[in-house]
Amino acid sequence: MIERAFEQPSFRLKLAKALFRLLPAPFPEASEIREKLAKRKPPQAAPMPRAVEKQFVVEKQDHQGVTVYHLTPRKNRSEWQIVYLHGGGYVNPMHAVHWGVLRALGAATGATIILPLYPLAPEHDYKPGRDLVLDIYEHVRVGNPGAKIALAGDSAGGNFALGTAIRLRENEHVMPDALMLFAPWMDLTLADGRARAIEPDDIMLTVDRLRICGEMWAGDDDPARDDLSPLHTDLSGLPPMAIFQGTHDILQADARSFAVRAEAEGHPVHYYEYEGAFHDFMIATFTREAQHCYARVGEFLEAL
Repeated sequence: MIERAFEQPSFRLKLAKALFRLLPAPFPEASEIREKLAKRKPPQAAPMPRAVEKQFVVEKQDHQGVTVYHLTPRKNRSEWQIVYLHGGGYVNPMHAVHWGVLRALGAATGATIILPLYPLAPEHDYKPGRDLVLDIYEHVRVGNPGAKIALAGDSAGGNFALGTAIRLRENEHVMPDALMLFAPWMDLTLADGRARAIEPDDIMLTVDRLRICGEMWAGDDDPARDDLSPLHTDLSGLPPMAIFQGTHDILQADARSFAVRAEAEGHPVHYYEYEGAFHDFMIATFTREAQHCYARVGEFLEAL
């Protein structure tokens, strides 16, 4: 199912877009990004707000030297376990706005959320994060017999979630029950020229900066590989998906192409597109568009 959620952006979405324009760019200029990231201090995740501890029972674990949070709702808990992978172009740590995403996701689904603060580029390529998330997924599956498990993520995290499902399939592991992809980065190389046409409307991302981030994450491997750039991957064996995407996002063209192909091939996909919505618009949880997104997530999981 492919659905245009709203014909016009809401006032609150326009307000959020104006506010986010005032913030520093999430990535340095393309000509400086490698040098600046190479010199930075070890990246640190944004501290957890008290509101998260009020909503969830929080368990902080060490998994292979990496911090992993388990957030269990204090009320209206469901059978779902969601392994959530945060965005940030694979180079930026967990941002303060991501805590709001997790709160909205927990409220909409009642799921226990597992959040690994995975190793980032350029300090690491994708391999340590890949192995970490595969191991966490197996721990969640074995430790919660009978539970339903979803992989989810925003932006780079959406890429990571889908790539993880592909790796599970290739290794003949038990697949997750669902995938939720928020503004997913489907192709690290951004080969589709339509991204350039959208670029003037995107308040966060540029093609050149993001391509460099993708190269750093891929390391010595080809960033166009299926599990790193899953735009053209074989869909057989993958679980049902829900994809949420704004039109003022350079990642929109690839997300829509993926969804159109999935629907044409009969793969269960729910694709929601939001007119005028900026990249990762669901971080602005007070907007009509974000609230619609989380409500659809809840319905999607409940139907499964």
